[in-house]
Amino acid sequence: MDEAIRNFAPRSFAAAAAAMCALNTTQRLPQIKAPTLIIGTPDDPGAPREVTEMMARMIPNATLSWLEPARHLSSLEHPNRFNELVRAFCIVEACLTEAEARAQGIDPKTSVLSLGNVPRALAARDTRGLIKLVADSATKKLVGAHILAPEGADSIQTAAIAIKQGMAYTDLGEMIFPYLTTVEGLKLAAQTFDMDVSMLSCCAG
Repeated sequence: MDEAIRNFAPRSFAAAAAAMCALNTTQRLPQIKAPTLIIGTPDDPGAPREVTEMMARMIPNATLSWLEPARHLSSLEHPNRFNELVRAFCIVEACLTEAEARAQGIDPKTSVLSLGNVPRALAARDTRGLIKLVADSATKKLVGAHILAPEGADSIQTAAIAIKQGMAYTDLGEMIFPYLTTVEGLKLAAQTFDMDVSMLSCCAG
């Protein structure tokens, strides 16, 4: 990180800073309807505590969490704690198991995809694990996601956001995901509800 900062062109940095100073979208914060997590640090010189708290007040039902001690790059200074906060925010009251779905009166439909069908896992020569998605069979809406895989923690956040937004598995299966990433497995798992993805080209996603 220090080397990256040292190699940053001064003129480029000055231009970026000037552009950010001229841009003010504060008045649009109340228009945000999606669930919002704000992670700040009280000692951040670039986003002072009072600014962070103001954003949390203006965004409807925003959740504010603090990481400290840290400065402007709190996600790099406390990566594990940062990921824990994001995972907790995404997963709370969102992901159900198959049994929990039945207990709530949902007729679950499931798909289970082994990592042997995920190009990233094949390229890494580590196909241990699986991805399981749970959906409401009547509406096709996703209600649960479970990932046992290397780099699975990064992918579960995407799945939880899809669940919180009420996305159907058909919608997830039609999205484009970066090739050779673990999260691409979510698309394949969504397609597995209605097809045998092992018959697809390895580059079909």
